Amino acid sequence: MTATTSTPSKIKKATQSFSFIAWKKEQIKKGAILTDSSDRLLTTWYAEQVVKGNILESEKNILSAKRHLKDLKRQGTEDFPWVFVEDDGHRPVRFIEKYCKPSKGDFDKLVIQPWQHFIVGSLYGWVHKDTGVRRFREGLIFIGRKNGKSTLVSGLSLYSVSKDGENGADVYLLANTKQQAGIIFDEAILREQMRLGARLSMNVLFTIWLNWIMKKNSKSRRCG
Repeated sequence: MTATTSTPSKIKKATQSFSFIAWKKEQIKKGAILTDSSDRLLTTWYAEQVVKGNILESEKNILSAKRHLKDLKRQGTEDFPWVFVEDDGHRPVRFIEKYCKPSKGDFDKLVIQPWQHFIVGSLYGWVHKDTGVRRFREGLIFIGRKNGKSTLVSGLSLYSVSKDGENGADVYLLANTKQQAGIIFDEAILREQMRLGARLSMNVLFTIWLNWIMKKNSKSRRCG
């Protein structure tokens, strides 16, 4: 076995050979990056592309994709009473794209990407065949900086308090400090709910506003 190290010249050469514009065009052509909203849920499509190796993913994400495809084959059976309802998984995606607008940057609309379709579709699409209760109660998602975490969470929060079919739904945003947790609330939820306007019930709007006032009048402190 021969050990090799990358010299600065090799790193520079590799950097120069990579073209972000060319890579992005290739991803758009593959469908891995969307420039417009999809009229269907892409959870299963994304899982298939990941398993085939057409979309590069981490080992754990590949296992998640394989699990999804495996569960589709046994859904609704006596041993596995869960079923994947695409419309249930697509509703929050459509909600975000229709009603929520970017609070930062020069963007006219939000386009949920295929990897986000997989996350949202997995959490909201799998339900019990008899009761309709969701299969997953928790989702642990790790995303790098500047990949739209706050935007996605704020959109799902708005969906949960207004269109998820639960009266008096509670949505909690937690972080190391109240100030940190308030980033999503201040920069995303408040701005987006103003755009939603009358589409949210007056009760929901009052609750959001009251919580905002209480937060502004209290001191930020570390949780726990």
